[in-house]
Amino acid sequence: MMTTHDSFIDILPNETLISILAPFSTQDLLSFAPTNRRICSLVTRLLHQRLLQAAPLPDNKLILECYHPSDQLYTPYLACRYQGIVGQDGQPISDDMPELSDLRALYASYKPVFAPENRSIKRSRRRPTEAQPSDDVEDDTATQDVNLDDGEMFSQLCAVTNLVKEGPRSGLFISHVNIVDGVIRVFRKWLAKMASRQDKSQSDSENIIWIDTHNNVGIRFSVAPAASETMPLISGPDDEPPVHYKLVYEELLVRASSLLLAVEKSAVQEIGSSGKTLVIHGAAM
Repeated sequence: MMTTHDSFIDILPNETLISILAPFSTQDLLSFAPTNRRICSLVTRLLHQRLLQAAPLPDNKLILECYHPSDQLYTPYLACRYQGIVGQDGQPISDDMPELSDLRALYASYKPVFAPENRSIKRSRRRPTEAQPSDDVEDDTATQDVNLDDGEMFSQLCAVTNLVKEGPRSGLFISHVNIVDGVIRVFRKWLAKMASRQDKSQSDSENIIWIDTHNNVGIRFSVAPAASETMPLISGPDDEPPVHYKLVYEELLVRASSLLLAVEKSAVQEIGSSGKTLVIHGAAM
């Protein structure tokens, strides 16, 4: 049976309903979605538009810190250059209107690169396991050395992603929202498998390491063996000798819905910051 409430909604044009819904936050809109199919469709349209508008981060900056625990004080952050909206498999998606449940499958894709202010760090100050810029001064590709000792099965890297808004000076931020803060394990067998790939640009789920258990944020790497004088010339099938690899940061994937919530939180935080600024670790070396 149709209620008076439903009848009132039905007589309103979509444009009017959208103008009523538009000022509400994403969390509020999600709570309205179960009202009826029409409201759910309009909420989905609004959220889809917000995801597409938020992902390029016109007013914010996404930064990635990824480092060996012993290098926390030495590793500069990586800037994240927007590439587009993709599915979890890294493939571009169509612009057709998705269902509300489909929005969680959308990811914002970014290329982690060395920020200009961090590329000027003197190489003599870097440690062997730090993230490093390419030797080509025109190339801002970031890499990470991973060294495994004899019998060591994996290396651990701390991974932190923050959404920030820059202040009046480089390295100073007037808002800061953490999206993920975790530890990833880079396993010996995975390194060997990825390094043996003929096509280093191949994108699939195997070369993504997820930072959190919900797969909200992940890093796609390509892997290459690193030159080392200690690499053994001969080893048996059961040997686990010291090995050295270079991780190349190919892509940072952030679930678009998580990013949208962070953008809205940043806007609220900025309003209440009263002009205060803070320094993010590694921003100015």
